[in-house]
Parts: sequence; C-alpha cells; structure tokens
Amino acid sequence: MSLRRSWMSALRKRHEKRLAATEPAPRRAIRIPGGGATLWFVLALFPAGIASWLIFDEVQREEKGVEAPAVVVKRWSGSKDDFADVVFTTATGRQVKATIRDDEWAEMPKVGAHVRVRYVPSWPEDSAVDAHRPLTSKLMGPVLLLSLALMCALGPILTRRRKKAIDARKQFEA
Repeated sequence: MSLRRSWMSALRKRHEKRLAATEPAPRRAIRIPGGGATLWFVLALFPAGIASWLIFDEVQREEKGVEAPAVVVKRWSGSKDDFADVVFTTATGRQVKATIRDDEWAEMPKVGAHVRVRYVPSWPEDSAVDAHRPLTSKLMGPVLLLSLALMCALGPILTRRRKKAIDARKQFEA
C-alpha cells in the first residue's frame, strides 16, 4: 500500500469518526400559546382590517362627500380592470383629474360623457366615484372580507368543540 493511500484512508476514518460524533440535536416544535387557534385568529385580523378600511372610506364618502358634475376625458384598460379619467371642479373651484375603476361605476361611461361624481373634499383625486353607484357595489368587498375573517376566527372554535365531543364519546364508549 502506498503512502498516499494509507494517508487518505486515515484521513477518511478521522472524518467519519468526527462526523459520527457530531450528530445534530433533534428539533423541537415551536409552541404557540393557544395552539393553532391563535394563528387563525391573527390571520383573521388581516381581512378584518382591510374591510374596516374599505368601510371607513365609504362612510367618509357618505358623510362628507360632495357631488359634482364631471366629464370623462379618457377610457383605458389596465391588466385586469378598465378605468375612466374624469375632470371635475371641486366646491372650492379647484379643477381635479381623477381616475375611477370600472367597479366604481354604475355603468362605464363613454369618452365625452357628462356624469356626476361623489368625492371627499379633503382628497378629491383618490376618493372620486360614480354618484349613482349601487349599494351592492359599495358593500360587496367589505362583506366578503368580513365573512372570510369570521370563518378564520370561528373555524378553530368549531373544530375544537367537535374534537372535544369526539374525545368525550371515546371516553364514554371505553
């Protein structure tokens, strides 16, 4: 046996011995206070927060909103939605150009059409919507998000009650 082979075999044995001695410590699961239900309750906060933000915007439009006549100057399409650019004059005399998505219209107008928009005076560019938009269009997003939040929050409670009932039945049968 050559010197190189004996040296390589000794080195290999040394590495095998060292690697065998340093076995990784077993991983422990991270305990979440309250179990998985806590995670679901936290996840329910996200759609509930977005829904409350949308509801706040609608309440602001209803309480502080002002209607104004507007003219559609441009229609264009994005990746998913259609848009219409409108120009209107606020109650203070300022001329504003706002972009309104197609789901914020009762019916998408043509270029040059005269329409009525509702806006909040403190932020007219971002709050302008069709004044004749139906109630279902206003409430659909918040209702869907709140129902998702409710399912996320109630799911763990209902499944826990069911698990307890199954465990109680098993104890009774045993």
